[in-house]
Amino acid sequence: MSKKAILGIIVLIAFILAPLGIRNIVDTTIKSQKLELNDKGILLSIDNTQGYLNSVRDFTLTITNEVKFKEYLTDILLEKYPVYEVFINNFRKSDSKKFDEFLKGIVFKGNIKSSNINPSSDIEVYTYLDKFSDEIMSKIKEDKESSKFILSFLEEESLALTILFDNEVKVKTLSLKDIDENIKTTSKSGKEVKGKFEILGHKLINNSNDKAIIADLKLDKINISINAKNNVVFLIKDIEYNMNYENQFINNGELGIKNINIKINDNRSLQLKETKLLSSGLVSNEVYSVNSRISTSDFKLSDFKLKNKSIETSLDNLDIDVYLNNLDYENIERLNNAYQVFYATSINTRTSKDARTQMDATNKQIVSELTTLVNNGLSLRIDTSLRGLKNKKIDLNSLDLKVDAKLDKNDLSINTFNKFSILNLLNLKAKLEILEDDYKNFSSIIHPNMAQIVSLYALEKNDKVVFELDIKKGKIEVNGKKVN
Repeated sequence: MSKKAILGIIVLIAFILAPLGIRNIVDTTIKSQKLELNDKGILLSIDNTQGYLNSVRDFTLTITNEVKFKEYLTDILLEKYPVYEVFINNFRKSDSKKFDEFLKGIVFKGNIKSSNINPSSDIEVYTYLDKFSDEIMSKIKEDKESSKFILSFLEEESLALTILFDNEVKVKTLSLKDIDENIKTTSKSGKEVKGKFEILGHKLINNSNDKAIIADLKLDKINISINAKNNVVFLIKDIEYNMNYENQFINNGELGIKNINIKINDNRSLQLKETKLLSSGLVSNEVYSVNSRISTSDFKLSDFKLKNKSIETSLDNLDIDVYLNNLDYENIERLNNAYQVFYATSINTRTSKDARTQMDATNKQIVSELTTLVNNGLSLRIDTSLRGLKNKKIDLNSLDLKVDAKLDKNDLSINTFNKFSILNLLNLKAKLEILEDDYKNFSSIIHPNMAQIVSLYALEKNDKVVFELDIKKGKIEVNGKKVN
């Protein structure tokens, strides 16, 4: 037999056996996962396996031990969010019988798709909510109106997601199945209620590592509309969220929403376009700084009621940037932990004498850490830009505000300090610029005495009116004129 023939036979044998070998690897991985899930109160069963070059395995996931499963959930939360340890442990210890009963018997079904040719190929898992426990399903069926929607929701596999894993079983992407449900029911008064519920175009791309959760989320549309006595529309379109999360303090995130629209009976409405929220926190040499920014455009508020008064307001553009710096990181952590303990204790055992004693002790710790925070000093910078604010009283075309403040190190006590002691330690510069026409408009709507006082410090520059505030060593000046 020639060498080529032998080589050809070897290749053929390898081609035939490779799917079996890789399938065994996947089967071994599934068995390993099955044992892990069982320890967490979840039963995984492979109901059917098909395919040779590519395998499709149908599976069922059932929560069989709700206590173990809840422990598993809280362990994950503690690992990812240790700063909330007090709340998570309180939830773990609390009497949550109804929640446990709800969890027990929940069934998910789906399938696992994998290649038996390429050992480095991705594994695709599709899963959906199949049913609740038999007891809960019986209660749902007793309520004829609710059961129409819920049973249909389950039968159509509406709550479903697809997860793509790499060959090391790390999540690469996660996508929710589009939800597009028409709602039709009857209210208690006997009137027909129609509506629509949509969640479309969801996808999460995971780039996390051992140090941080790193992910990009996209969502095309969320829509909830109800046609009843009051017609309501809640619509959000084109959402993007990028996050890099190490812990509660060290992180950064950017949320962008192209359109937000809320309507009630067609005449009351709230609209926002191109809204962005950015936040970041970082630590350098044990010094903590945090930056937050919000911007939005084309804001409109129509016929909303506040203290029986109708509000009509529009805004072309708003941009606010806040930067807080020179904070001691360990101090911030201690302050947050003290607050978490205080809040959790106040919720869970507020009538207990021991709890009151613990709350008093924790309150003293909070005051102590706040005092340390103030004593260490800090700096604050604010940049604000506003364009086209209009309502019944105000017509403001342009406003720019910049604030730069620094609190020096000090030995103040939170329990005894007053505004004068703070003023002596504060270094602040602020600059407010508005158009001359806006200044005249503003002066016409405030009290005449206040308008006269403001005019004493106003400085005209070109077509603008400027107010430059300077606070140093307790002295206050506006545009070079002493105030105190």
